[in-house]
Amino acid sequence: MLGNQRAREDRRLSIDGVGVSWRSIETPVEAGSDGYAEWVYEITVDNPGPFPIDHVEICLVFPCQVQRVHYNRDRDDPTDRLPLGAPVLRGRSQRQWRRRLRIKFDGRPSLQETYAVVTFRDIERKPRENRWPREER
Repeated sequence: MLGNQRAREDRRLSIDGVGVSWRSIETPVEAGSDGYAEWVYEITVDNPGPFPIDHVEICLVFPCQVQRVHYNRDRDDPTDRLPLGAPVLRGRSQRQWRRRLRIKFDGRPSLQETYAVVTFRDIERKPRENRWPREER
């Protein structure tokens, strides 16, 4: 019975542990003449469990408007959300994206309020959703 309890707890933790992290890998030191600057973010989704998950969708939510800058220098419309996705993420694996973002540069904007929501289906096809950082209980 203890083994079954432990297996259930491991399963729960592997689902609750599907996480998203992000970091700025290029941070500007000053704004351009229009008051905006470009950051490069690295966003990572991690599936720590032994089973694959699918229909993985990430939404990185910023406390301000951002614009994605594409490789050809085209820009998306300003928004506070950056969507990403992967059809399948195998067990014990990660997927990373790098995105160039234009953000209003007010000295250095506080992006501490940024959060991410990851939705996916587990191996039993159940829809799941995790928020990072986790909300206080």
